[in-house]
Amino acid sequence: MTKNIKVTDENGNIIGYTYPKRVKGLVKNGRAELVGDCEIRLTDRCSTEIENSEDINMNIINFNAREFKFDQRCDGNVGSRMFITDDFGNNTEGFEIGDWQWSWTQILCEKKLEKNTDYVFRFAVGGGVCNTCDETLQFVIAPENIWEERHTYQLAKSSYKPLLSKKSKDGDMLRVYEITFNTGDFENFAFSFIAMHAVARVMPALELDKYAELEDYSYEQFRNELNQCTDNCDENNRFSDVNIDLSGSVISQKTLNKIFSQLGGNVNVDLSGAVISDE
Repeated sequence: MTKNIKVTDENGNIIGYTYPKRVKGLVKNGRAELVGDCEIRLTDRCSTEIENSEDINMNIINFNAREFKFDQRCDGNVGSRMFITDDFGNNTEGFEIGDWQWSWTQILCEKKLEKNTDYVFRFAVGGGVCNTCDETLQFVIAPENIWEERHTYQLAKSSYKPLLSKKSKDGDMLRVYEITFNTGDFENFAFSFIAMHAVARVMPALELDKYAELEDYSYEQFRNELNQCTDNCDENNRFSDVNIDLSGSVISQKTLNKIFSQLGGNVNVDLSGAVISDE
């Protein structure tokens, strides 16, 4: 049985994780209350006595930028480790990875963990979305750094559901993840973040209650706003009457075709005296 129920104190701080069976006893005895499908909150008197109990294990790995480096197996790494000021005025260290082109970027961290033990990897991601909605954003856990044994979490488009998704004060998308996994018979693990065709900021996650003041903002809302913006642009900025003067120029048929396909609508091109090549 997996310890997949989050245990928090009265302030919402994570104490650890426990078994669903253990939850029933804690709630029944009035030592905890349910605050979600996968979370219980301990009473004040219970927090102290149970904090170091064997059945609530604090095997939480928080993202630490200084433990990561660019994976040298990737030729196209783009990004940097940097300090940023978050929405709450805190200076934090994270990684900005990826670009708007097709540079496959990967950062890597290796750790030795206990066998047959439950762990939780916590991190936050800012951005990591693209207007064309074809970005790559992944979190990967690879035991013994064996790629064939990896567990891949598709963060792009929020395909792997975040614990919470908010709109940052600059209007960007901010998502918090807690990835639960068991080490099984392995000890050495490699953790990777991968980005392509989007710029993502990977940083430590704060306690969940810290994000309460931020507006909820899902990937679906982002898509709807994007589609609405696109529709408005089509209605208000349609290239219905475009006049282009190419008189006397030398231009290829390929370039002309590109102009017509991109602008659409009624395009008036003056080709007086122009030389059109086949190349």
